[in-house]
Amino acid sequence: MIINTTFHVAPEVECDFKEWILSTYIPYATMDCGLSAPLFMRILADMEGGTGYAVQFKSASVQATEQWLECQQPVKLTKMASMWADKVMYFTTVMEEVAL
Repeated sequence: MIINTTFHVAPEVECDFKEWILSTYIPYATMDCGLSAPLFMRILADMEGGTGYAVQFKSASVQATEQWLECQQPVKLTKMASMWADKVMYFTTVMEEVAL
């Protein structure tokens, strides 16, 4: 399973946001929560009022995905919201790879 969280980031917090993703969010997910293969990407499409970013992880099981979505990810995203309020918006999508 792939867990993708897409963020819309206001310009005034973009540098701090990128640092937080790299120093806090990704290490938490990979070291403490058992997710793997992180990708941090900038979305190239124009976005009004900011820049889009996506963070993807691989999850080994449905249980690990549910644990992340219901218990672990909300801890970090609540902290993020307390730092930047409406300057960073997000949504998460769970995907399954389709064999070619």
